[in-house]
Amino acid sequence: MNEPTASIIAAVIAGFVGILVGLIAAGIQYRTKSDELFYKALDFLDGGTQRRNLGIAAIELSWNHRRFRPIATALLIGSALYLLLESEQKFAS
Repeated sequence: MNEPTASIIAAVIAGFVGILVGLIAAGIQYRTKSDELFYKALDFLDGGTQRRNLGIAAIELSWNHRRFRPIATALLIGSALYLLLESEQKFAS
């Protein structure tokens, strides 16, 4: 193999490796940001009605991520039970 051909092959391989590394880094960054947003949404569940509604809406956005469902389900059930038990409405349930 002559030198120009070897240089072209090396450049193509380096390009593919660069693209692969970039895609992996983007995937990791996306997952990290997704986790941050989900856990930030949990902070909204402890406030009043409007804050709680924001938290629930943010959790619904993360519902398609399987790894969040068990946490979200438990938190939403806990919030509903709290509201039903602590509500001063006799017939809330």
